[in-house]
Amino acid sequence: MYILKFILLFLLFCTSTIIGYLISKRYSNRVKILKDIKSGLNIFAVKINFSCEIISEIFEDISNKLNGVASNIFKDTITILNENNTNTIGNAWEKSIEKNSSQLKKEDIDVLKTLGKMLGNTDIEGQINQINLVESFLEKQIEDSQEEQLRNSKLYKKLGFICGLVIVIVLI
Repeated sequence: MYILKFILLFLLFCTSTIIGYLISKRYSNRVKILKDIKSGLNIFAVKINFSCEIISEIFEDISNKLNGVASNIFKDTITILNENNTNTIGNAWEKSIEKNSSQLKKEDIDVLKTLGKMLGNTDIEGQINQINLVESFLEKQIEDSQEEQLRNSKLYKKLGFICGLVIVIVLI
């Protein structure tokens, strides 16, 4: 009987600690996603300026170079654009951002959606200027998310550990 009780208490402690680590992981994931998107936009600006590729080909190439959510944003933009020919690249971009925004904050989403309004609607120089503007906004979001990560990551790890410890002590 006591062995079963200690096994259950140990499992409760481990579960609480893992939950704390998972919550803290969301903060580091957000930083990584924003950096990857910024990198993708940088590639986009360079390719749009120096190559004769169309936006859908550039997005396909970018999605192959990136990983995770950032790759999915570029890939889903092309998929949405191809599924419905009445969509513009800007609308497809905004729908893709909405679809892949589960780990991003509202401010991140708003910054990324601003790019959609200009995609395919202006000349090359106008699009590059818009990309640079979005990249500068993303840089600020990255700095904020890194500060938030430093603050909250340790907090949730310790909180998960302490809550698990308190639960074990109370139930003993």
